[in-house]
Amino acid sequence: MHWQAPGVLEPLGVVWDYLRLVHPPIRADAILTLGSFDVQAAVHAAALWKRGLAPVIVMSGGLAHRGGLLDTGWSRSEARVFAEAA
Repeated sequence: MHWQAPGVLEPLGVVWDYLRLVHPPIRADAILTLGSFDVQAAVHAAALWKRGLAPVIVMSGGLAHRGGLLDTGWSRSEARVFAEAA
């Protein structure tokens, strides 16, 4: 199923509105970066870390979505790719 298929785009909009950050970041014990196909999440986590908002960054994600819509084509885990990008 494609993300633009009828009946999919509206629920995705609800999820997007829920997940997007609309509050200012505050100091925390750690920054958790969830694996995905978008390495900008890792770059953003690194920027927050550089600002001193947490002492560590935890990258997550494995070799996921093989052959699916979100297949990254990476031969390394999402966590490894994110760590290198950060």
